[in-house]
Amino acid sequence: MKNPPALSINQVVTVYLLPPPQLSPYQTPSKLSFRLRPSPSPGCSSAGMHTDHYTQEMAENVDRISDLIDPILVLVLSSLPSKHAVRTSVLSKRWRHLWAEIPYLDFEESLFIDNQIPPPPCITSLPWLMHVRNEGRRRFVAFVHRMLLLYKGKTIFRFRLRFCYDGEHVNNITQWIGFAIAKQVQELDLDFSGAGLAQDSRTGYRRYELPNYLFCYTSCSVLKLNFCQFKPFSFKIFSLLRMLSLIRIELSSELLLRVLTNCSVLETLHLEKCHGLSHLKISDSNLRLESLRIHDCRPLSQGVDICAPKLRSFKYFGHIVRFGPEKMLSLHEVSLDFGLQTLLYDQDQKLGKLLLHLDHVRVMSVCSYLIQVLPAEGQCLPTPLCNLRHLTLNTMLDNHELPGISFLLRSSPKLQSLSIELGLGREIKGYNPPRMDMSLVGGDYWQSEEQPFGCILNHLEFVRINWFTGAENEISLARYIVKNAMALKKMIIHICQDSTLDEINSMTSRLSREILDCPKASPDTSVTYV
Repeated sequence: MKNPPALSINQVVTVYLLPPPQLSPYQTPSKLSFRLRPSPSPGCSSAGMHTDHYTQEMAENVDRISDLIDPILVLVLSSLPSKHAVRTSVLSKRWRHLWAEIPYLDFEESLFIDNQIPPPPCITSLPWLMHVRNEGRRRFVAFVHRMLLLYKGKTIFRFRLRFCYDGEHVNNITQWIGFAIAKQVQELDLDFSGAGLAQDSRTGYRRYELPNYLFCYTSCSVLKLNFCQFKPFSFKIFSLLRMLSLIRIELSSELLLRVLTNCSVLETLHLEKCHGLSHLKISDSNLRLESLRIHDCRPLSQGVDICAPKLRSFKYFGHIVRFGPEKMLSLHEVSLDFGLQTLLYDQDQKLGKLLLHLDHVRVMSVCSYLIQVLPAEGQCLPTPLCNLRHLTLNTMLDNHELPGISFLLRSSPKLQSLSIELGLGREIKGYNPPRMDMSLVGGDYWQSEEQPFGCILNHLEFVRINWFTGAENEISLARYIVKNAMALKKMIIHICQDSTLDEINSMTSRLSREILDCPKASPDTSVTYV
């Protein structure tokens, strides 16, 4: 076993202490910082530390790590992958067995595979990579088996496994999961996708079939599954679940409904790349669901219907589908990203009606597709988004998107914060925005507005622009805001990091000339770029 990397004297070490098992898994971790100091000489007394032979600097040279009690050190080790936590056993006798009590076990196969090792001259690259992978897998399986054999902890709070399942080592995996359950694991995170490689059938990876006894377990509060065969014969495991994440799972609408029916205390649901869902329906008024994320689930041919009275956050990424949400007054944050849609959808006119159901939302993020098609609804929403305080625009700031940006700003009269994420747009093939004079671009377009939007005039206080490239439309919008926002306190412009040094110098020069030095509606406005 190799020695862990050495820490230098006076290096400041910061670790985040995760909550102990008896506390909520959603509790914010505490932060602990300490500075490494050389210990005084063995024969030196504490009184001698204050003599003329020792300076004040030496008086402060204390080994802060050794001063920590064992439970704190165990929490420090819990923030590391298990492979690195075990490596600390070589530091001293005191550290030799601390790793065996950490309540957070994190096993990741990729840490045991070094693809950077060059092959010998007589072996081609592909067979060598297979050899390296198989050797790394052998070491990984042996490591997990030995660590669990020597483990002394009474309970496991979180058990995380990242393993490229190819049909082998079934007994090992089953034993590992059984060990975690026997230790009353509260958070179980199983990923057999091989860091996404499982999407490619040529790799030979396949979905791991979860053992039946897993679904009879009743003490799990967080369950995360990736690339598994999800066929529960019992629903006891869902009785105390607060968080459920299913990724790359074959999931039918009927099965999802049965799962949700048995998740009486579920607070967070994450569905990603779950194929087989024709209809996603959540309509249990007793459900405690607070956060729902849907990412590229297909086909959803019958749409998405949501009625969750306690829902606070809803995030959607995928194709355009039919949405049938009921007004949920508790909903605070919404993100709509139709980034997979490249063609016009025959029900685009219903997207404006979707926003009408979200008029009580305070935080909203919208994609380029939504920005482009909204102007078909008119100049603004018939019922403005009066509660909206923060808006994020994912856009290229293309000419086709300018009317949609105007539409959203006009429909958000009390907006206080605006974030513009540049470069995240997508052109819709064959689409021409209505009522737009294509000769008006950049500054000409914004000057054509009869009067500034109400939110910019009276309420907008903060603007952030990310991945700024210095394009004309970017400069024009930033200048328009600065010249008209009477309540603006701060604008932060993050310059694109992919730019060359000459491009950055050119952008900063233009920013100073056209934005920093332009007349400002508010004398308190601060414009900075980083």
